[in-house]
Amino acid sequence: MQAHVDVSVERSYPSAAEGRVLPTPPVTYNVKTQFGAKGDGRADDSRALLQAVAAANANPAGGVIFLPAGSYVLRWPLTITRSNVVLRGAGVSWQQKWQLGGHAGL
Repeated sequence: MQAHVDVSVERSYPSAAEGRVLPTPPVTYNVKTQFGAKGDGRADDSRALLQAVAAANANPAGGVIFLPAGSYVLRWPLTITRSNVVLRGAGVSWQQKWQLGGHAGL
């Protein structure tokens, strides 16, 4: 299975629409600048994403893993084993596109 994680600003969080403010802890890990992810929709970004999650899992405080705008190819599952680990995409929303056998879906 191959997953594409597209980070975009297509829609807002329901909580924001309801007037509630979501907590925004500071970014701890950046998958592009610290772990070498491309986010171009072609390069396999699995290693960078796995390394970022491993770093957050090893940190007693957890951390925020930031995915700047782009399309990330992920070929392996991400497993978060620690509390307070957050995956944050650029903008107010992000979506996942799963591509199986040449077919893409949301």
